[in-house]
Amino acid sequence: MHTIRKLLTDSNFRSCLVVHATYSLAKWISLSNLPLLVAQKFNDRDTLVLSLSLKLLPTIICAPLLANILSKIGFKKLTILGMLLLAIMQLGLIYTNHPIIFQGFILVTGIIDTVVTSCILVLRSQVIPSGKHIAGNASFSMVESIARIIGPALTAVMLWKLSLKQSFYGISTLLLLATIILELSQIPFKKATSRHTTTIGYLSFLKLFHKKPILWAIYIPCLGYAILSGTRNLFLFWTNKEIFHNHEAKWTLLLTAHGLGTILGSILGTKFLHWIKKRISLLQAFLYLGLLRSIVFLILSWVPYFKLALAMMVVLGLPEILETICFFTLLQIYLEGDEVHVFYTFNIPVYYTFVVLGTLTGELYTTNLITLQNLWLLTSLLSLISIVPFLVKAKGLNKKSAYAIQESTPS
Repeated sequence: MHTIRKLLTDSNFRSCLVVHATYSLAKWISLSNLPLLVAQKFNDRDTLVLSLSLKLLPTIICAPLLANILSKIGFKKLTILGMLLLAIMQLGLIYTNHPIIFQGFILVTGIIDTVVTSCILVLRSQVIPSGKHIAGNASFSMVESIARIIGPALTAVMLWKLSLKQSFYGISTLLLLATIILELSQIPFKKATSRHTTTIGYLSFLKLFHKKPILWAIYIPCLGYAILSGTRNLFLFWTNKEIFHNHEAKWTLLLTAHGLGTILGSILGTKFLHWIKKRISLLQAFLYLGLLRSIVFLILSWVPYFKLALAMMVVLGLPEILETICFFTLLQIYLEGDEVHVFYTFNIPVYYTFVVLGTLTGELYTTNLITLQNLWLLTSLLSLISIVPFLVKAKGLNKKSAYAIQESTPS
């Protein structure tokens, strides 16, 4: 905690953290609202699957373009512009009733979110000092976790006191607030990662894995988790309504419970990882946490009661956020210079390709090919399978690669 407090004295770190927190809160309120808005306007399960897929599709399509313009225009400038446009697009969603126009708005918001997310990740990597990776990532994970709790909970309150339409005005207000904070911050408008500019593409991304094979053990489990996370919100939304027979808005309680678990994990994260690194490598910790998370997700398939599901979601948040902290810390240890920009730019489209695949598995349920429980079992098992081979080889990988990179660990 002392290291985190010291990091917060840096104005750039503090500004980036607040922007990330505000943007994350807006995204989690939007995530909670979108299934409710689709149900209110169209009341169709297939439309929900399409909406969630279209929102993520631009992250796959736009990568080659974004990779070569983000650093030229400036990460801060694009983040400001993107958040302003997103604030406007939220209002377009609530006043559009035609399905095709509505999906068009979803697609455009996905494009803008791709730009903003890419830029914030790079800004984040720039403001975390060398040797303070665990503490820095724990801080960002904590504010993300807080947003996971407050976002769905705030959605429930707004739906109770206000209306679905007014909650979208709230999202726009948060995005404008994040824009103002970033504009007034001292974070540079442009910060080059090298002295020369090169054109990068997917080949550049793949070369990272050839150069540093350790990245396979970090990234493949991440893609297994992506499939699972693509199915997760559909599963929770439909389970709340069709298995637990609750009002649709009650699904936000499941998201809130999950967020509570992640914030507990964030609070414990720094000390836990400091403790675990003395016993096993950070890679092994990452893989074991992923294994635990997959197993608990698997058990969720058989939960018969809503209150028990809420408790399970809290439990799930703990290993999930610790795994996330390990993931970003491992990347910041092994990626250097321009590699950071290349990885974060192409990680987003590749990762979200698998999230979209997970979302599209919802069609297996909407077309009655499998039950909702079997849909969740399928994606949970895929996540589990993506971890086990690397866990078996983890010790060998640790010896072959320069895993023993030592970084300053927060006290």
